[in-house]
Amino acid sequence: MQTPILEESEAVVEAAQKAASNTGGARADIEDVLRELQERLEAAADDAEDLVVAHPFASVAAAFLLGALVAGLISRAR
Repeated sequence: MQTPILEESEAVVEAAQKAASNTGGARADIEDVLRELQERLEAAADDAEDLVVAHPFASVAAAFLLGALVAGLISRAR
C-alpha cells in the first residue's frame, strides 16, 4: 500500500521520463517537473513537521519503535 506522497512522486517521475523522451524543449520540461516535485516534497515535509509539533510524544515513540524495528532487521541479516 503506497502513500499518496509516493503515488504523486511516481507520477512526477513518469512525467519526467516522458519529458525526457521528447527532444524539443526536454530540458525545460524536466526542470518544470523537478520544480513541481520539489514543491510537493517541501509540502510533505511541512505536513510532517506540523504532525510532530501537534503530537510530540507520539512522534518520539514512533521514531523509537521504527529504530528498534530497523535495528532488529539489521541484526537478523548478519
